[in-house]
Amino acid sequence: MVKKPKNRNILVAPNRNHAKAKKIKLSISNDNKNKKYKFDKKKSLITNIKDFISHIIRSILNFIFQLLFWIILRVSVVLFLILGSSVLYYFSILPEAKLLMDDRLRGSVTMLDAKGNVFAWRGDQFGGKVSSSTVSPYLKNAIIATEDKRFYTHWGISPRGILGAIRINLREGRKPWQGNGGSTITQQLAKRIYFEKKGNFERKLKEVPMSMAMELKYTKDEIFSIYLNRAFLGSGAYGFEAASQRYFSKSARDVSPAEAAMLAGLLKAPSAANPIRNLDRAQSRGNLIVGLMKDQGYLTEAQAIRAKNNPAKLS
Repeated sequence: MVKKPKNRNILVAPNRNHAKAKKIKLSISNDNKNKKYKFDKKKSLITNIKDFISHIIRSILNFIFQLLFWIILRVSVVLFLILGSSVLYYFSILPEAKLLMDDRLRGSVTMLDAKGNVFAWRGDQFGGKVSSSTVSPYLKNAIIATEDKRFYTHWGISPRGILGAIRINLREGRKPWQGNGGSTITQQLAKRIYFEKKGNFERKLKEVPMSMAMELKYTKDEIFSIYLNRAFLGSGAYGFEAASQRYFSKSARDVSPAEAAMLAGLLKAPSAANPIRNLDRAQSRGNLIVGLMKDQGYLTEAQAIRAKNNPAKLS
């Protein structure tokens, strides 16, 4: 008689449990695979949509940038042609520098001594001619320091100066072209000779090509010399020689730093800073310009202190 194994049920149960566990594991694995597949499919769809939208946006932006580029390029070419033709036109009609220095307003009566020096006048005063090389170096430096410190490096206009002036005007509640103009010495000269009666905006548009034409036609020293002889400096004085004779009874060749600073201060305010009407204000503005001259290296510290302590006086 064969004996049955006592632990048969024990051996069968683990096998059944193992098969059941394996089946459950396979089921879970399949579920995970299905979920992962669905997730990947959903993720792929979202990615495709994002890529499509990005492609559309890039295409639109690319089109806009290309359109703007061609518009700006064509407008720039047109403006360049207009500016170039205007510069050439003004260049062709500008007279010689000597004629611009000679063609000035003269006093109704001007009396000269035996040596040809002015000693009396009636009406608007016209002094003798001075040039960039003959005028006092203090006066030349005072004008450059206060009016156009980049005069010898720019080509007639200063974009930085114009933008700075517009910013100041807007900040102070004025229109862009009112108040500070940011004009170079060349632009001021163009305005003085040709465009004084024009409106601000129209004048500015014409000043630019005229200034560039003047820079092509004349040397820097010629432009500065014309400026010295054409500026209005209050009390009927046209030119720095006339102003120096009127206020200090001396030539513009001989003015001191303080006197040079006072004369340069009259360029912006020939009436308000007129020393005959308001000596204190003229001296105050002169001291401000002395400070600019020191800051830009035209005067030493000792010279600046001496000029401020001994401001210019009328003779």
